[in-house]
Amino acid sequence: MSEAAQRDDVPVILQERPIRGGVNAALAHDSAAWHVTGEAVYIDDIPELPGTLHLCVAMSTRPHARIVALDVSMVRRQPGVVCVLTAADIPGVNDASPIFGDDPVFAVDEVQYAGQSIFAVAAETIEVARAAAKRRNAA
Repeated sequence: MSEAAQRDDVPVILQERPIRGGVNAALAHDSAAWHVTGEAVYIDDIPELPGTLHLCVAMSTRPHARIVALDVSMVRRQPGVVCVLTAADIPGVNDASPIFGDDPVFAVDEVQYAGQSIFAVAAETIEVARAAAKRRNAA
C-alpha cells in the first residue's frame, strides 16, 4: 500500500460511473406474472400418477458411529412398503461424489456425519415411507 493510502488525512474521491448494458434494467422474471396472480403451477398442484411410490431416506442420528448391524427386515414387512434399498442393493460402486469417490450413497461400516443416508424406503404413501424408515434396527 502506498504511504498516501495508509494515511487517514488523505481524502478519497470516488467517481460514480453509470452501469452500461442490461444489468441495471428492471426485467420481470419469465414466470413473475404467474406467481403474483396465483396461476403458477407447483409440484404439489400436480396430481400424482396412479402407482406413484414415495421415498424416504433413513439417516443417521449420530455424527460419527460404527454400524455394527443393520437389520431392515421389520421395515420390509411394514404394510405399504414396496422396497427397501441398502448399500448391498447398489449395482456397482456405492458412491455419489462427482470427483473424489468419497461420498457413499448409503453408509456401510460407519457413518461420518449426522444425516448420512443408511437406507431408503419406497412405499405407497409418504406417511408409510417415513414411519417405516424410523423402524430400523441399527446399532
